[in-house]
Amino acid sequence: MIYHVNREYDKDKNSGLSKQELSQLMLRLSNDEAIIGKVPNLSESELEHLFDDWNTNKDDKISWIEFREGLNRWTWKLQDRTKLDQIVDTFFQ
Repeated sequence: MIYHVNREYDKDKNSGLSKQELSQLMLRLSNDEAIIGKVPNLSESELEHLFDDWNTNKDDKISWIEFREGLNRWTWKLQDRTKLDQIVDTFFQ
């Protein structure tokens, strides 16, 4: 599921996410639009530095491998149950 979201945000299909694409993707995940029930424990200031931290080879794009490894090191939190119920209800309407 996350792989497909990653590919969706790679707008120019250059096998990597730009800083803007990564920011948009992480905001989507933090809103749990993928309905996975957990969201990145992400502050706005952390989002600013995320690209530089995850771009380990410094090629100005986040590859799938860099993205996957970054997510594996990331702290996640469970989605608020009320918000998750609302998201699911809206999705299935």
